[in-house]
Amino acid sequence: MRAPEHFAYAFSGLEVLLADFGTGGIPEGDLRREAFRWMREDARGSLAMCKAAIFAMRHEAASGGLAANSETARATVRGLGVVERAVDPPENPHSPLVPTPARAPEALKRRAPDARIFRLGKAQILAEPGGAAGWHISVSHPERFPYFEELMAACGVTGDADKRFAALIPAAKASSEGSGFLVHLVEAVAGGTEGSGA
Repeated sequence: MRAPEHFAYAFSGLEVLLADFGTGGIPEGDLRREAFRWMREDARGSLAMCKAAIFAMRHEAASGGLAANSETARATVRGLGVVERAVDPPENPHSPLVPTPARAPEALKRRAPDARIFRLGKAQILAEPGGAAGWHISVSHPERFPYFEELMAACGVTGDADKRFAALIPAAKASSEGSGFLVHLVEAVAGGTEGSGA
């Protein structure tokens, strides 16, 4: 199946923009302005086209398309966050990203008494301490995958800033099959994912 021409144009424009950012050709401060230009020109002003291209680029980065160069992958993910916030800003971009505790359902309390629930705008965070296996944090959003900054804020609910996490990003078709926009974060513990660059 071939991608529609308009999508291919938006995706290739995003690739060029992020490649320039990754090589230092565009400073982070100018990336927001360039993101608006990309939306206006390459994505033909369509927010849906921007979201589709950003999602596809995120999926490519997560599925190993950039695995050969971890620096490039980091710059791409950081750049995607800036571009995404520029074209589709969070509900309140000026408020600090601080998760607020929410009430856990009774069924969850019975199943996992130590689990904690938090809200972050429209996002919901479920955090479960796992003993020797480390923390497991699930971050969901009703309309989109959580932003990188939201994932980082979710990691903070453990109360330990030194903990490292690995993100498990679902397959591209997962959200279209009704499983929602959910990212799992697992603590990188000794003997597990520790040292893998997560």
